[in-house]
Amino acid sequence: MLATEVDEETRVAIARIAAAREAGDPGTLIDLAASQPLAWRTSAQLGSMVAEALMAMKRTDEALALLEQLLKEFPKSIRPRKLEALVHARKGDWRRAQMLLGELYFLGERDPETVGIYARTWRDRFAESQDRLHLRKARDLYVEAFSTP
Repeated sequence: MLATEVDEETRVAIARIAAAREAGDPGTLIDLAASQPLAWRTSAQLGSMVAEALMAMKRTDEALALLEQLLKEFPKSIRPRKLEALVHARKGDWRRAQMLLGELYFLGERDPETVGIYARTWRDRFAESQDRLHLRKARDLYVEAFSTP
């Protein structure tokens, strides 16, 4: 019975997140993320969805705060780490993003999304340094990202 309740809580929470995102309502998203139903405490999935919605609304500071909390609660969860790196990249902090993504990359997280965001950090690094080695690294990573089956 507990599993059924959690499944239903998750289904309703996903619908509420989608509705708040569609309505452009960051306050509701933040309130949802602060709620304590079991579905929110057992997985980083719902919190990550809220963070993505906040990022889509360009509420990067709120998304980053939520992701930091998720990583405290779910330190082994990969999705919040990726999203944290993406927030840093979008805020122009390619150094922090590159370190976070580099760690994931060398831990074997080589899915197209992770590798593509990692490539972006190298492109951003090139924009600052004008070092062609950085551009080549970005190119090679983009090739890897788009070649992954």
